[in-house]
Amino acid sequence: MIKNSLISLIIVLPFFACNNASTTDTSHTFDSIVSKPEAEPKIVEPKKFADWDSIKNSDEDYTKFIKLIKRGLINQKQVIKKEGGKEEIVYLGTIIDKNGKTISHVFTIYAEVQAAIVIHGNSRILFIKDNLKEQKQYYMHMSEELPFKLENNNLSFHYLNKETNKEEIFENNIGMELPIAMCFSPNACR
Repeated sequence: MIKNSLISLIIVLPFFACNNASTTDTSHTFDSIVSKPEAEPKIVEPKKFADWDSIKNSDEDYTKFIKLIKRGLINQKQVIKKEGGKEEIVYLGTIIDKNGKTISHVFTIYAEVQAAIVIHGNSRILFIKDNLKEQKQYYMHMSEELPFKLENNNLSFHYLNKETNKEEIFENNIGMELPIAMCFSPNACR
């Protein structure tokens, strides 16, 4: 009988010790997890620039862009409401060569998606070839980084000059070949 009671006591004591530990301050446990030397920060690769070859099988529906091209609605914001969000598309115009032939059509797209109570935004500049297939797109971090005008193959961007603390306009000349990175101020490119 004493033997059975002793065994029960040995089993029950660790159980109470575990239950009691949950009511004590566990901040030291959190600190030890955070400060583990083997916990290294995860390095995230930067988003690659997409060109037509890498995303030609994407599910993007380009008919909405083609409609804007056919209507000639330049610099007019088109809002497309979707379930859980919206898309704002602006057709800026065309990039043309020396002979006046259209090389590509340029769009800005700002999309919002509701995820629980947070709204996520996505900003990009889209170039569509004259044959109406995607040429290239540039992902921008903020909607403020999108160009507001295209004139004589120059994309115009608003930016804050840090030296003067004033808003200025940066013009990025788009040649016959699209740039690897899209600059939206004198010192910032994506």
